[in-house]
Formats: sequence, C-alpha cells, structure tokens
Amino acid sequence: MARTRGFTLIELLVVMAVVAIVAYAGAAGLRALGERTAAEDAPAALAQLVRYGSSAAAARGRTLALVHGGGEVRLEDGGEVLRRYRLPEGVTLDVPAGTLLYFEPAGTVSYVDGIGWRIPLVVRGERVVLEVARAGEAREARP
Repeated sequence: MARTRGFTLIELLVVMAVVAIVAYAGAAGLRALGERTAAEDAPAALAQLVRYGSSAAAARGRTLALVHGGGEVRLEDGGEVLRRYRLPEGVTLDVPAGTLLYFEPAGTVSYVDGIGWRIPLVVRGERVVLEVARAGEAREARP
C-alpha cells in the first residue's frame, strides 16, 4: 500500500498549539510595552493639557481650572469638563486632589497656594516635575 504525502492531523494540531502559545506570549509583551509607553508619555500629555487650558481660557474669555482627582486630570469651566486625561498605570501626581492651576482669560496662568509652578509627578517610580510658566507653557523637568 502506497503512503500519501502530507501531514497527519496530530502534527497539524501540535503546530497550531505552538503557534498559539507564541502568539499569546507576543501579545502579552506588546501590552506591557504599550503600558510603559503610556506612562512615559504622561508628562508630555499633561504639558499639552496645560497649553490647551491657556488657549481655551483666552478663546472663551473665562477662567478655567486644571483639577486633579480620581486618577485623572481635568480641565474644567465652572464644573463642566472640557478635557480629561486619565493617568496611566504607574503614574501619580504627588499633590493632594483638587485644583492645580487657574487659566485666566488674558492667557496667563495662576497657581494654587501650596503647589506653585512645579507640579510633581511619579512616573514608574521616578520623580518628574512639570514646570508651568505664567504664559501657559509647560515642560518636563527631572530633579
């Protein structure tokens, strides 16, 4: 009896199982990489929120507030949330919950007593400071 060429069902199942295991391990690694990247990008995202707050206050002609609490930072106009940034895993603000900054209609920023122009963050165990200028510019600084 002649044997036909090809793979047995068992061989195909073993190969499929190995491919599934490798794909699962790769997906877990990519997910961890995405979480690390989100945490490392947090200071830049917060700086962008500060710049937006300054220009939005000028455009609306109203005082806006940058508020921290509940694992997020919000730009508010009298309680109405204009923008929201959820802090990624591994990122915390090292200040009490509450208002961080006020954005004035003239395009300037005023700070809250006790916090000042430097907003401290902890990004994956490393201290980072977001320095905010009176004109609404913000940049990341590492102490």
